[in-house]
Amino acid sequence: MSAMPVLPLPSGPVSRLVSADGAELALRATHLRCVAEGGFARVVLAQTFVNPLDRAVEVTYQLPLPADAAVGGFEFVLGDERVTGRVEGREQARRSYDRALAEGRTAALLEQDRDSLFTQRVGNVPVGAIVQVEVTLDQPLAWQDGAWEWRFPTVVAPRFVDEAVADAGRLAVDVADGPLPARLSLSLEVADKVTGALLSPSHELTGGVSVELAGGRARLDRDVVIRWPVAAPQPGARLVSGARDGERFALITLVPPSVRRAPVARDLILLLDISGSMDGSPMAQLKAICRRLIGGLSPADTLEVVAFGGRIVRWRTEPVAMYDVARAAAVQWVDALRANGGTPMDDGIREALAGRREGAQRQVLLVSDGHIGFEQRIVQLVQQHLGASSRLHVLGVGHGVNRALTRPVARAGAGLEEIVSPEEDVGPALARLVARMEQPVVVDLQVDGPVLELTPARRPDLFAGAPVRLLARVRPGRLRVSGRTADGPWEALLDVPDEAAERSDLARLWAREAVADRELRTAAGEKLDPEIEELGVRYQIATRRTSWVAVSQRISVDPGAPLTRILEPQELPAGMSAEGLGLRAPMVGRPMASMAPGGAPMAPSPSVQRAVERAPMSRARMARPALDDTDQEIDAFVMREESTRSGPSMGGMPAEKAKKAEAPPPPQAPRRQVYAPEPKPSVLGGVVAGLGAWFARTFGRATVAAQVDLIASAARIEGDRLIVELVAPADIEGAVATAAAVELGGQMVTARLDPALAAWSAGPLRLMIVLDGSGPLTAVVLHVGTTSVRIALPGGLSR
Repeated sequence: MSAMPVLPLPSGPVSRLVSADGAELALRATHLRCVAEGGFARVVLAQTFVNPLDRAVEVTYQLPLPADAAVGGFEFVLGDERVTGRVEGREQARRSYDRALAEGRTAALLEQDRDSLFTQRVGNVPVGAIVQVEVTLDQPLAWQDGAWEWRFPTVVAPRFVDEAVADAGRLAVDVADGPLPARLSLSLEVADKVTGALLSPSHELTGGVSVELAGGRARLDRDVVIRWPVAAPQPGARLVSGARDGERFALITLVPPSVRRAPVARDLILLLDISGSMDGSPMAQLKAICRRLIGGLSPADTLEVVAFGGRIVRWRTEPVAMYDVARAAAVQWVDALRANGGTPMDDGIREALAGRREGAQRQVLLVSDGHIGFEQRIVQLVQQHLGASSRLHVLGVGHGVNRALTRPVARAGAGLEEIVSPEEDVGPALARLVARMEQPVVVDLQVDGPVLELTPARRPDLFAGAPVRLLARVRPGRLRVSGRTADGPWEALLDVPDEAAERSDLARLWAREAVADRELRTAAGEKLDPEIEELGVRYQIATRRTSWVAVSQRISVDPGAPLTRILEPQELPAGMSAEGLGLRAPMVGRPMASMAPGGAPMAPSPSVQRAVERAPMSRARMARPALDDTDQEIDAFVMREESTRSGPSMGGMPAEKAKKAEAPPPPQAPRRQVYAPEPKPSVLGGVVAGLGAWFARTFGRATVAAQVDLIASAARIEGDRLIVELVAPADIEGAVATAAAVELGGQMVTARLDPALAAWSAGPLRLMIVLDGSGPLTAVVLHVGTTSVRIALPGGLSR
């Protein structure tokens, strides 16, 4: 697979656009099997991989999964052998997987990077072999105006990250420049008593209560969304109980009564994501949403509009009462917005949550695709700055919405999470949001009785027409559910029976919610990783601290033979543009360039032009000079980021300089050209000062011609060896790391590479470095040809 010209995301790992023409891809098919009833679904995701090479391979695939589902099963089939996985602590699962590969056994590993993003590896796939990997999930369904909704993601979009994201290397995404051969098929069986036809805003269906995709197969470029109407639940409370290994669990469904509600003044803050990834249909949806919401406001309400893309912009500096003239002005301002730049969402959250008006409910609505990598930081900001009478709601737009952001942010904001696909009308979602912005029907919700732990820990308010589900670990006895309405107290009594059927799904769903509660507390500063790991292992679900691993009993490949690694790309999410994501230049026939404010491309300087001609850039923001003995140095090969607080952009050029950049460079022979910003000195401590001289002095080698910053996706200590995992740049495939050093205890000291793992191959890579000394480990420095490579390590490593 060859890399196409690529523009980096504004910070962090560089995602890239790759050509799938002639590529050696392993993923051939994806099938979803789903059975749904009573607001829950059991889903089996089956993926078929084929080794297309004449040697054993390891396949790495970024796997999107529903953020609220519990991954309760993982297995693969190779030939006539079915291998069932188990959940282990994250580090232990990696060791089990690595050991299996070293022994020549086929193995699979599933690691959670975010609630909705997993990394799946299948290693030691024999020549010509077919491997089917199955992931089993228990997934709650969403209630949507008299219907259940099943939503399943199938694509991963690039995310905006910064230097503070410790696992940024795992978030870089390869995006194919066209359709991929792998296709999706599905079968959904609905066991509910439906009151109408099954409908989908995302795909054409065929069938009745058991449906399939019309035509059988579809591209993996959008969420699967299917809805079916059922009879509306009656007001009151209902309990379903189940048991697992002697423990009792209860699902409590609450439907609020009908009571009178008085109108209340609202302070509405629209927090709008106008970053480059929103370009296209997501931006059109965002504007339609704003027009509808603004049009429904009255003079008793106030409005603020805060937009963030390359920078933070406001409609007005103060809240404005919504008279006719103000509504028209606000709509006109929103209509003029253009998608551009990165995603400084943390600045937007701070801006939106500042200040309050006495006697008003402050309602913040975040409209975004959520494509960032620092989700936990946003959740922390919401918990720190959201007032007691305030609510923060999230409306995700587009395909591939990052629900690892939208779900916990809405949870922390005591608000509603809604997802709207580009093909559907925004009206129903807005109606639900507006209902949540009115007074709740039931507040001060309490559950008393034999409850050991109730999730979510933060009790939600009950709103008209919106059932709420609680999951609890309980003992037999009577539960009392109570709250307050405008008409007085409200309560319901529920019995937990002495006997209960086996319901492992309830146990897994409760554990998933319990982990989500602890992740919110982790974002607030508590140290709860041991508890999260214990829950994952005990209830056998994937979490941030636990992974699924499956190992074959058979030795399937020669353990001494080389293992080729295949990194499967993603489709471009439907409705998004490669230009908006920063993966392709916005103008045909022009050299690749960074983006100035407003979308104007920046032309490279002559020195940059010469450097890139001689050393194409890679996904890892590095340039390798031609390995010619006479070619000792590269001219300046990166454009410096010159963004300022008043005018940052995708490429970081101030607006006043953008016009000078519009003139195209002189004609030249066509070449593959890729431009990327120079790593900032502040990123991961910057490149070690005098690194080239240090190598020359220590190893007697020529001056280093290029310096590179990478981020390890994982690292661990085993005895005297440091195991480092990362995605290697494709441009230096086949090169060999000839020298190494580690930053140990704040000092650079020499280290020895294990020869068996010193070759620098494309795709997912593991390095093994022998350590001599002790202290905190912060970085590894390698000498690869005439390039020095600095790999930043996750915090907390020490020997």
